[in-house]
Amino acid sequence: MLVLVIILIVAVPIIPGLVISRKQRGIDRRHFAAFVGYVAAVVAIASLLLLFLAAQFPYPSTARQASGFVLGIIGLIAWLVVLLAGLFSGGVQRFLLLLYGMAMAFTYLLVAAANFGS
Repeated sequence: MLVLVIILIVAVPIIPGLVISRKQRGIDRRHFAAFVGYVAAVVAIASLLLLFLAAQFPYPSTARQASGFVLGIIGLIAWLVVLLAGLFSGGVQRFLLLLYGMAMAFTYLLVAAANFGS
C-alpha cells in the first residue's frame, strides 16, 4: 500500500500543472510541449495505478496478463513523452516535468519490486 500512496503523492502536483499549461498552450511551442507533457503525465499515472492494482492479484487468465502488458507499454511510452516534453518546454515547467519523470522512474521500480516476495 506504500506504493499506492507514493503514486498518489506524485500525482498531486500534476493536476495544477495541467490546468495552468492548458490555459497557456497556445502561446508558443514551449508552452504546448509542457501541455503535452502534463497530459502524458496524467496518462502515465493512470496506467501505473491500474498496473499496480492489477499486479496485486494473481493472474488467472492470459487476458489479465495481456492487459498488464499493454498498460505497462502505455505507461512507459507516456513516461518517455513526459521526459521529451520536459526537454522541449521551458522554465519552471521544464524543471517540474523532468522532476516528475525521475519520480515516475522511481515508482516504476517500486511497482516492479512490489511483485517480488509474494
